Amino acid sequence: MFLNQPEIIEKIRHESGNNFIDSIQCRIKPLNNYNVYMFTVVLNDQEELLENWKDISGDIAIYFQGELTNDIEIWNIYLLFLVQGSVDSEVRYIIEQNKYSSRKLVVENVMRPLDDENINNILEEKLFRVEIDTASKVSSDTESVSAVLKNDYENLYNVVKNSGHEKPAVLFNKYLEVLKNEL
Repeated sequence: MFLNQPEIIEKIRHESGNNFIDSIQCRIKPLNNYNVYMFTVVLNDQEELLENWKDISGDIAIYFQGELTNDIEIWNIYLLFLVQGSVDSEVRYIIEQNKYSSRKLVVENVMRPLDDENINNILEEKLFRVEIDTASKVSSDTESVSAVLKNDYENLYNVVKNSGHEKPAVLFNKYLEVLKNEL
């Protein structure tokens, strides 16, 4: 059961002066002695996501998270971007790996209308439902790992291919730089 908390959004909107915050909702899931805070925002497309995700995350951090006192609540804030269009895997990766303020998830190809029940189902599925597929996933394809990387993740392939014998952390940082330069 999720409790809708429009007063949290109103407080953030009032203090930040950001009118975009009007399209955000906040729900709380009470657990034992703490709450899990879940913010959702519906966006039209990837462009709108790229224009607004940092501001939204920052407003939540400054005007809401900064006032929490319970450590477990501070670290249990989720921000779900519900995008009606598709989102490139690189964009999704950059946003979802951003650790500032909250855990971020990008859910693409969301269909309207999005009523409370639809949003609650998405939250339940993405955050609280755990399904473990015990079936073995053996592929009949014999394509090499490097061929898969080259075809599906060309930027990553090029970073690894041109790396020499660098440590994984260095490769990871180089890959992030390539992704940042593309945005």
